[in-house]
Amino acid sequence: METGEKPPYTRACLIEAGNTLRRRDGPGALAVATLSRLDEIRASPSSSLPSCSTISDAIVCESPRKLPEWMIGRGCVAIDSIRHPAEVEALRKGPCPFLLLHVTAPAKLRYAWLLSRNRAGDVKTEEEFVAAEELELRHPDKDGQQLLDVFAEADLQLENTAASREAFFEYLDVFFRSAVQSRVQQQPDPCS
Repeated sequence: METGEKPPYTRACLIEAGNTLRRRDGPGALAVATLSRLDEIRASPSSSLPSCSTISDAIVCESPRKLPEWMIGRGCVAIDSIRHPAEVEALRKGPCPFLLLHVTAPAKLRYAWLLSRNRAGDVKTEEEFVAAEELELRHPDKDGQQLLDVFAEADLQLENTAASREAFFEYLDVFFRSAVQSRVQQQPDPCS
């Protein structure tokens, strides 16, 4: 890669970028960067948010299409890929109520999804997949990904065994509608 050239958006590259930022700026750095943009994210219609944007060397990926349409304009924000317990701590201290939902799926299903998306830089064998997941669950570097500790902080856990991504997001829409919508409608927006 030439000087000044952007690195490829491979999973390994994004993981290393996150680990580097946590070492440099503290283990909650990615959540702090996201919180600093909360007003901008909340004010933007979901279709105008980029899928990935740069925040002071940090790559923060939002997935606004994952937010059910009924949540748009109600002050709700979905943040995915929380990878370190210090990020959970920072988000819990943020200006808005925070709910950590741990979505899990069977390993064989996750591996099949990884293969089907056929993304550059993804692992190719089941052995590589298992090794990569082990490293994400508890990285030896304290500022690396610590998913087991994040899972332990979850307020709720859901298992995704849906046949497709679309089917799972339909399920999430129903889940959030029943579990959250009445609360959102009954309470004034605490972040206004």
